Amino acid sequence: MGESKRRVQAQKTEEYAHQNEMSISLALRRVRAFERAKQLMKTASKCPCCKKHSLYIDSSDSEYTIESWVSCSECDYHSSLTKKHMPLDAMFDFDYIVYLMDDSNEGLEVSADQWEVFVEKDTVDLEIEYGIRV
Repeated sequence: MGESKRRVQAQKTEEYAHQNEMSISLALRRVRAFERAKQLMKTASKCPCCKKHSLYIDSSDSEYTIESWVSCSECDYHSSLTKKHMPLDAMFDFDYIVYLMDDSNEGLEVSADQWEVFVEKDTVDLEIEYGIRV
């Protein structure tokens, strides 16, 4: 990793830690987890036919069926939704901690120790979901 890229990641991690009231080490783990999520999303979006990153979960007929499928916006590819397509789900990279720290969520009253334990557990869950930790 180049020096400027390291500097940018360090700055991003420090800002994330400050905004979400957590340690730098925990913020670094979360930043890396969400970078991994982006990689998984990019991989999952690659169409096996046209090779473009244009797959999406299509549930346009959801009023008629409970199933969704994967479609390509560049070609006529359609397939059943499988586990490998889960990163295409809109909530795949949702950051629950950022959501909880949002100003509109006033009333979240926990001690700093409780918060750190909660963030640690959520981070472990992300690392497992994104294949960083088994």
